[in-house]
Amino acid sequence: MEQNKKIPQIRFKGFSDEWEKYNVLEIGKVYIGLVTTMTKYYTDTGILLIRNSDIKDSKFEFGDDPIYLEKSFAQKNKSRMHQLGDIITVHTGDVGTSAVITENEVKSIGFATIVTRPNKEIIESNYFCTFLNTDKHKKWAISISTGDGRLNYNLGDYYNLMVPIPSSEEQQKIASFIQKINKHINLNQHKLEKLKNIKKVCLEKMFPKDGETVPEIRFKGFTDEWERKKIKEICSISTGKSNTQDRVDDGIYPFYVRSAIVEYSNRYLFDEEAVLTVGDGVGTGKIFHYVNGKYDLHQRVYRMFNFSENIIVKYFYYYFSNYFYDRVMMMTAKTSVDSVRYEMIADMDIIIPKVQEQRVISRIFENLDNLITKQQIKIEKLKNIKKAYLEKMFI
Repeated sequence: MEQNKKIPQIRFKGFSDEWEKYNVLEIGKVYIGLVTTMTKYYTDTGILLIRNSDIKDSKFEFGDDPIYLEKSFAQKNKSRMHQLGDIITVHTGDVGTSAVITENEVKSIGFATIVTRPNKEIIESNYFCTFLNTDKHKKWAISISTGDGRLNYNLGDYYNLMVPIPSSEEQQKIASFIQKINKHINLNQHKLEKLKNIKKVCLEKMFPKDGETVPEIRFKGFTDEWERKKIKEICSISTGKSNTQDRVDDGIYPFYVRSAIVEYSNRYLFDEEAVLTVGDGVGTGKIFHYVNGKYDLHQRVYRMFNFSENIIVKYFYYYFSNYFYDRVMMMTAKTSVDSVRYEMIADMDIIIPKVQEQRVISRIFENLDNLITKQQIKIEKLKNIKKAYLEKMFI
């Protein structure tokens, strides 16, 4: 136990005692998960396998395809089986990120993860997990890690961890408070996923399927068949002229490069309504931006502009966003050239309804995008609130 005692900046009413720091080995048992290759023991049911990639901030996310191990194999390694209240920590990748084993994960076993089984007389599991997910701890974890692209630290490094510990009552207060914020974040993330799924379904059903000329979902009053056109028949296509080094941190005009990030520039090349797609690099074929106004553009970003009068540009943006990336991936797979060529855009078919129906469809997706953006902003605010509290609630 370290004798250097301190107090945090923010405390709950009624607590005034100084905190103490303990070495992690003083507060419980520490071990590393299985490190052997276990592929041949994978099953559809059995004992849940928890990997580094399954551990998120204070929770586990296993996706749609969790991995299980044969019960007999897990029993042979029962010393690595988790217990209620164990804290599982990432030591390769998003180092330091931790989650607590709850009832749902009790029948589980870890792979190459660090497990801490706390002494409940000294430290409360949720409090310890909350501490591990602070920026202070994660910066420490990064500082002791090796590896350029994928960070990693070993069990011996973790043994040096010092943990700040207040009274049991104060631990519970802190953990409960942060858990409430986490609950709000999770609820809003579920709302965000629902909105994204609604948009996904609408994209699938509000545009005609291959070989068809009307969509599955249609608004009242519209009965005409849609018209098929080549993109080169409805707009002009070109690229920008600027390079990445032309960006300016405090520039006046948005500068669109080969990513979702908007840079800035002190000049503009175009003043128009347009849709942009990445010509090469990591984001090849991605449609990150619809623009309307003055902007600068990278030389390897394509712009579709100067649309014919019977096209609502926002309608084109949603249609193009839904179909173009898959077209690029299919065509580049055949040529092994990971880049967009003019013909990939120009010769792509687009199915178009009357202007009035385009406008209705565009408004539906604009409204969904606005709701999604608002939800994302709400989540970021909650995360920032949590981060601010965590910085000041621990020494």
